[in-house]
Amino acid sequence: MISVAKALVSDAEGNTLVLCRSDTHPSYAHEADLPGGLIEPSESPAAAVIREIMEECGLAVDENKVKLLYTRVTPSGRQDSLYAVTVKGTKPDITISWEHKSYEWVERSKLLVSLQTKDDYMIVVFEYLK
Repeated sequence: MISVAKALVSDAEGNTLVLCRSDTHPSYAHEADLPGGLIEPSESPAAAVIREIMEECGLAVDENKVKLLYTRVTPSGRQDSLYAVTVKGTKPDITISWEHKSYEWVERSKLLVSLQTKDDYMIVVFEYLK
């Protein structure tokens, strides 16, 4: 079964990190994204989201700071997990990977508008935030 883990990465003031996929991204190019991705067979969802945050953003996250917010199983059988992580500082600079072309720290009140995408993973975010 394919499983995906992503994170709402927030700063000390509650701004949330929103990535924008690059034109070379294999799916949903130029659309909004959150740090995260596929869970490898040998790792837990929390470990996967920590790894993905480092790979995609260059941010080291303490395992004790990762909190599961929401999980769902899609009709196709994919498990989607949403985590929360708070990083130190306000709107820290990040180093994005090839998968993304830009990023923005978004106020929580504007998050749902910023995450408009065809990627059905975001249903998890919308269900959690509503």
